Amino acid sequence: MTWGRNDFIFTVDGANFFAKILSRAEIHLLCGGHFILEEKSALISDLIKNYYCRVYGF
Repeated sequence: MTWGRNDFIFTVDGANFFAKILSRAEIHLLCGGHFILEEKSALISDLIKNYYCRVYGF
């Protein structure tokens, strides 16, 4: 999961909660706000691709 460190709607506490309950999750706290996907789309797509390659062997 990617998360904006400065997101005032979905706070970092929410990311930490998901990390505890989802055993295979990776959390990436990025410098940004609520619209982190639009702000860092290229970086996030690379993180997703790398995760799937490592975990699922694609």
